[in-house]
Amino acid sequence: MLVRAYGDIPVYSVSVNQSQQYTNSPRIPIEDVYTQTIIPLLDDAKDMLYKNTDTNFQAGRVCAASAAGLLAKVYATIASAAMPEGEIVTVKTGPQFVMQNINGTNTKVYTEPVPMDFAKDQVAGYESFNSQEYYQLAYDVAKDVKGGVYGTHNLESYDLIWSPSGKTCSEHLFSLQSKSGDELYGTLFTYHYCGMTNEKGHIENSLTVGNSKHWYLLFEEDDYRVDKGVLHCWIREGSDTSWGGGSYFPNFGKWQEMVTNLESPFDNPEVTAGWRCDEGGSEQFFAFTTKYSQQVTDQTLQRTDANYPFLRYADVILIMAEASNELKGPNDEAIGLLNDVRKRSNATPRELKNYSTKSALRSAILEERSMEFAMEGDRRWDLIRWGIYLQAMNALGGTDVCGNVKSRSEKHLLFPIPTLEVLTNQAISSNNPGWS
Repeated sequence: MLVRAYGDIPVYSVSVNQSQQYTNSPRIPIEDVYTQTIIPLLDDAKDMLYKNTDTNFQAGRVCAASAAGLLAKVYATIASAAMPEGEIVTVKTGPQFVMQNINGTNTKVYTEPVPMDFAKDQVAGYESFNSQEYYQLAYDVAKDVKGGVYGTHNLESYDLIWSPSGKTCSEHLFSLQSKSGDELYGTLFTYHYCGMTNEKGHIENSLTVGNSKHWYLLFEEDDYRVDKGVLHCWIREGSDTSWGGGSYFPNFGKWQEMVTNLESPFDNPEVTAGWRCDEGGSEQFFAFTTKYSQQVTDQTLQRTDANYPFLRYADVILIMAEASNELKGPNDEAIGLLNDVRKRSNATPRELKNYSTKSALRSAILEERSMEFAMEGDRRWDLIRWGIYLQAMNALGGTDVCGNVKSRSEKHLLFPIPTLEVLTNQAISSNNPGWS
């Protein structure tokens, strides 16, 4: 996380208190951070940790596959970033809305996403790595995880992985665990992602972070990741209850038909004045995830016990698919791995005949990652490692439907080094490019 966010970083082999070298530790090049620290540590850890099949393993703790899976992800990050500029990646994107004059009123209208081809930029700091070599390493480790070398792990059922009982199942390789209602160990992200409810089940002044309609349109209607994985109807205390209405999303397809016909779950007796979905754009109407709310013991609490997944087995499978395609071009193995993830979510399998080039299948795998790992903190890093972050973000046209600025420049490829770090560490004399 640190090297992806900040680039060159100081690395400490012992604690700062023990070494007394905090003010004399220069930043180390990205290549050395990976090859001298991250890779050796994970390589050792994958053989030292318990497998989930070992007698002494405790469910919910990191295991051998946690380290091996993370190592495969590190290798894939290096491999894609090291790939020379010019390789093509296609992303469905574009401005999320246009302004139209409707009945004399300037109105915000949602648009459809369109496929755009982006020529990859070389990612700074990774030039010395050999892309094919590291894709081979990523492939080999991911294949070992899949093959059972590091324990038994599966693509568990969709309903299990996002349930209280599934929080420690074999798919969750590395998660932040939390405690319901605990001010220190309870998690707060569900307040924004999933909403906090009152005793009536109404949303209480929360639920503000969701996925866009562009993201939703990547899916088939019956894909579990939107059919079950998106909150389709809710009542906001105050803004809805004041007029006897309810809110829903999306405003098309079977969900619009269900709300029109007042089919379940829209047959709510509390909603006496009808349902609304603001197609004009508002932070109140997005594809809000239910991933985490399905794990929560008590959603009336601000701090909940939802686990945040840093690494899932599905990630390892898609890394193996990506590496297989980059090493051999479109092939049955790569498309089969991609389809393993899709079939788990009730999505139609992809057909190899539709992906005649490495670029085409690469784009499909990257798109699948955006679908599968939404709200799991992966998308930005995927776009950066592929060298298309600036192009993809700027293709959004400046702002999203809520007016949030989406324009990006070179300085946004790395985070600014915190001021306290610059002031304390005498070996750091300047900040990252574009930051003072």
